[in-house]
Amino acid sequence: MSDIFYSQVDANLENELNLRGRSGMYNRTTNDLQFMLEKTANVIITPYSDPERTTILDAGILGGTRIRTGEYLPSGPDGFVSDRAYTVTENKIEKNTIKHGTAAPKTNTSRRTPPYITSCEISIADSSNGLLNNATVNMVIPNPERDLNFIESVYFRPGRHVNIRIEHPASAIVGENLFLTQDTMPSSAKLKEMYPGITKDQETQYSKLNAVTFDGLITSFTMDFNSDMSVNASISVTGTTNIYTDLNMVINSVDATDGHPGVGVLVNTTPNTPTPKLFGSAMLPTQTTTGFSVTNLIAEQNKILEAEKAAKLAAALPGTIFKSFYSELNNEVQNFIKWRESKGQTPRLPEEVLGYTARYYALTDIQQGEDVYAAWGTTLGGSYEQYITVSWLIDFINRVVIVKAKGIAPDARIICTSENQLCTSNYYEHLVSADPSRIFIPWKKYGGKSWIPVLNKTDLDFPIFSNTETKVSFPTAIFINLKVIQDNIKMLETSDTFTLSTFLSAISAEIAAATSNAINMNLITHPEVQNALLFFDANFITPFKTAPVKPYSVPMFSNHKFGTVIRDFKFSGKLPSDASNLAYVVNQDPGQIAESDIAPYVAYMYSANTISRVGNAEIIGNLITSEELAKIQNIYKINHENFLTQYKQALDKFGQTPTNSEVQLTLAQALSKYIQYPLPTIQESNQLAAPVIPFDVEFTIDGINGFRYGNVLTFNGLPTRYKQNAVFSVVQVSHTVGTDNQWTTTIRCIMRPSID
Repeated sequence: MSDIFYSQVDANLENELNLRGRSGMYNRTTNDLQFMLEKTANVIITPYSDPERTTILDAGILGGTRIRTGEYLPSGPDGFVSDRAYTVTENKIEKNTIKHGTAAPKTNTSRRTPPYITSCEISIADSSNGLLNNATVNMVIPNPERDLNFIESVYFRPGRHVNIRIEHPASAIVGENLFLTQDTMPSSAKLKEMYPGITKDQETQYSKLNAVTFDGLITSFTMDFNSDMSVNASISVTGTTNIYTDLNMVINSVDATDGHPGVGVLVNTTPNTPTPKLFGSAMLPTQTTTGFSVTNLIAEQNKILEAEKAAKLAAALPGTIFKSFYSELNNEVQNFIKWRESKGQTPRLPEEVLGYTARYYALTDIQQGEDVYAAWGTTLGGSYEQYITVSWLIDFINRVVIVKAKGIAPDARIICTSENQLCTSNYYEHLVSADPSRIFIPWKKYGGKSWIPVLNKTDLDFPIFSNTETKVSFPTAIFINLKVIQDNIKMLETSDTFTLSTFLSAISAEIAAATSNAINMNLITHPEVQNALLFFDANFITPFKTAPVKPYSVPMFSNHKFGTVIRDFKFSGKLPSDASNLAYVVNQDPGQIAESDIAPYVAYMYSANTISRVGNAEIIGNLITSEELAKIQNIYKINHENFLTQYKQALDKFGQTPTNSEVQLTLAQALSKYIQYPLPTIQESNQLAAPVIPFDVEFTIDGINGFRYGNVLTFNGLPTRYKQNAVFSVVQVSHTVGTDNQWTTTIRCIMRPSID
C-alpha cells in the first residue's frame, strides 16, 4: 500500500478508462456500442431504522427497480391512472397510554405517481483539506396528501442512517473486469470490518466499477410546494465521521452498574460500601511478566486512593455526573503513576533525556497495542512534569468521547497506532522537538556525545519514534505534556467550539510548532474504514511499495493513443511570485528562502524551458545552462551542510542549558532551517516533502467508481512544464446524476512535484 496522498490508480479502472477512450473512434464492438447507448444511471436510497444498519425501512426505499412496478406504472391493479384504495390508522397517546385507532378507508384519485428521485450528487473528498464527504438527493412528491407525511417521517429526520447508490447497467462497462482489484480500498477485509456479517454479494457492491455507494446520516432537508401543489424536497447526507468530529468534549461518567465502561476513578453505588474501583482499566496490563492481573491492580489502586476522595465520589453517585475532560484524563494518569511508584521500582532511565530525569513505563495488552506510554520526572530546573503519548490521548478519547457516537456509528473510533501503516511520518535523521517542555520526541538524547538514536526497545524503556531501517517515523510515540492538554482545554472549553476536531487541531498545532511543521497531524475519515477516523501525519508521502507509483495519464484529446474520456476540463492557478522568475531564486541567498519559497522553485527547476520558432522549425531550450544548474545544486548542498552543523551545535547547547530561553530560541530557528534542507540534494529533499503547489485541475468523465483521493494523474494536454516533474493528486471525487439520468464523475486534483 502506498501512502494515501500518493497512490496509483486501480489497474482495472485504468484499463476501463482506456477502453472507453477508444470507444467509437477506434473501436466499434458490441461492448463499445452498449457503453455509448446503454449507460442510463439508476439511483436508489435505502433508509435504516437502527444505527447498526441492520433493519431496512423497506417501504421507504426510493428509486431502483421500484419505479418500474406498482403505482409507478400507468396501468395494472395499482396503476396511477386509476383510483387506488388505501387505509390510514392513526394511533394516539392519551394519558401515557397508546390508543389504537381504526383503519379509515381512503381513495387516491390524484392520478399521480408516488415520490421519485430527480437528481443526486455524492462527493468523497480529502477531509484534511477541509473538504467533507456528503451527498444531496432531490426528490418530487407529486401527491403530498398521500405521501408527504410518510416521506417526512422517513427522510426529514436528521440523524437517520441512509445508503445511497448510483449504478449503471453492467453493459456500461466496456472491459471484461466489472470489479476493482483488491489493491483498491476498501479491501474485502476492511469491508468485513466495516460491516460485520456482510455477505459476498453485498461486499461486491462496494467494488463495482459501474456503481458507487455512499453511507451517511441525514443532516438537513428542504421542501417547497409548487403551483400544482406537488412538493420538491431535498435531503443532505453527511458521512458518518464528519458528524462525530463535532462531538462535544464534555464527558459524563457512567454508573458502574450499567455495564458501560466509565472513566477515571469511580466508586460502587451501594450505600455504606464506597469501595474505590479503577475504571478505564483497559489502560492497565491484564497480564505482565511479573504476573499481575487486573484484579491485583485494582487492589493495589485501592490502597493508594485517599479515603476522603473516595467518600466525596461516593456522595456524588449514583447518577450521571458531567466531568472535565482534563480532570478525568489527569486522574487516570495520576492513578497509574501512583500505582507504578507504589511498586517501589527503580526508574530504568536514569540518563538525562531532554534535560529530565524521567521515568518511562509502557502499558501493554490494550486496545492501542504498544504505543501507550507515560513519562514523568523532575527537570533540571526543578519542575515536575508528566507526559503521555499521542496514542494514550487518542485511546482515552476513544473511551470517553467517541463512545457518545455509538448511536451514530457502533464502530466509531479514531485509529492512531504504529501498527497501522497510515499512522507514520517522514524520516528525518536528526529531528528532535524544539520545545521538549511541551512536546518531546523520545528517540534522541540531547547534549554532547550522548546525542544518539535509540535503535530498539531493549536500549531504553520508551517507544521508538523512528525506524532507521525502514526510514519512517511514528508520531504515535510523540509525548505531550499534560500541561499542554490542560492549556488547550482551558482555551477551548469556554467557547462553543469545544469539539473533538477543534481540540485535536490545537494539539496538532503544538506538534507542528515543536517540529517546525515537519509533522502535521490531521483528523480525517479513514480511507479504508468509512465509519472510522484516522489521526495521521498529512506530510507523510513516502510510499511503502517497493515499486514506484506510476501516474495515470488520463486520455484527453483525439490524438491520445487511447482517445479521450473527458467531457469537460479546467486548469486554474497562479504561479507564486517567488517562482515566476527563476533568476530571483538563483540570485537570492538560499539561507533566506523559506520552505514555501523552495517548494515551487524545486517543482519548476528542471521543467523550466523556452521554445522558439523560426519558420517551420521549433527549438526547445533550457532557461538555465548546465553550469548554472550545477551551481544551484552545489549551493543547496553547502547550505544543507551548514544548517545541519548549526543545528547539531544548537542541540549540544540545549543539552547543557535546556532552561535558557535564548538557547531554546536558537534551537527552534536551527530546526526550521534543517527541515528546509534535510537531505544533501534537492532531489532527495523533494522526495521527502513534495509540497502542494497552488494549481488545480478539474475534469468530468462518464460515471465510474474507483478513483480515490491521493491517486496521482498526469494530463498530456498540458504544457510540458506541467508534465515532466509534476503530478496531480486527486482530492475530491463527485458523482452526479441529473434529471436526464446521466451519471457523470467530476475529479478535482491539486498539483505537487513528482516524488519519483
